[in-house]
Amino acid sequence: MSASRDRRRGLDGLAYLHPAGPVPGPGADVTLDMGRRDGRAWVSVADRGPGVHAADRERIFEPFARAVGGHRRRPEGTGLGLAVARTLVERHHGSIAVEDGAGRGATFTVTLPLR
Repeated sequence: MSASRDRRRGLDGLAYLHPAGPVPGPGADVTLDMGRRDGRAWVSVADRGPGVHAADRERIFEPFARAVGGHRRRPEGTGLGLAVARTLVERHHGSIAVEDGAGRGATFTVTLPLR
């Protein structure tokens, strides 16, 4: 898949997706998947870590937000990664979302228009 220079800059926001959330332990799988459909490209990053509680799924995209219990192991984080990712993606007319639930891992998906 190819993208224009501006779209590639928008994809830079993907760097904020992982390990922005709770990080799975050593040896855990992280899966990257991508594709395109209906004039839009999508990229998903999935892990089998602690996941994101349903109550936190919108809040984690706010500046300085912390998932309940999720970041206690990584106090050095600022809580800005997902807020920055959302800003970058939305400025390129895209969207970012998290799916799955606590204890089963999380999947972050970015969708961007191809044109």
